[in-house]
Amino acid sequence: MHTLSQRIRRIHALEHATMHLLPCTATRGRLMGRSDWGGFTLYGEAETPAVAAAAHKALAQLQAGQRHLAIHPNCGTNVAVGGLLAIAAGWLALSSRRRAARGVLAGLLMTLALGASEPLGMLAQARLTTDADLTGWRIGEITRERRHGLVRHRIIVREG
Repeated sequence: MHTLSQRIRRIHALEHATMHLLPCTATRGRLMGRSDWGGFTLYGEAETPAVAAAAHKALAQLQAGQRHLAIHPNCGTNVAVGGLLAIAAGWLALSSRRRAARGVLAGLLMTLALGASEPLGMLAQARLTTDADLTGWRIGEITRERRHGLVRHRIIVREG
């Protein structure tokens, strides 16, 4: 049995892999995903058979060792890391003793933060927010629901 944190990290990896493998032709507009202890939910217009096929294929490929699928460039982790870097850059710039240099320093540090946010976000995904080891896991039920005009697919994930 895994801790709650490990479980969510593994499901998060499966969510990312599913998004990677879902064909663009099966979606209309943008999709957003959210993982929790029981599975993950995809929000947005997508064909249910394509979501199911992508989820099963994603699980099989992660189980076959294709760990790169667990990392996604549009993950909220990248946004969070970028925000933290921007806060740190601003704080450093404001703490400068040379008042005249603060604006230039802020611009320089914010530019560096922006450039570092994606690679550091991807690293944070790999080390902190995803875990591609889904050995023995399986896909449970997949349901589609429309609420208030928004389509959502719920993918239940089970251990063992």
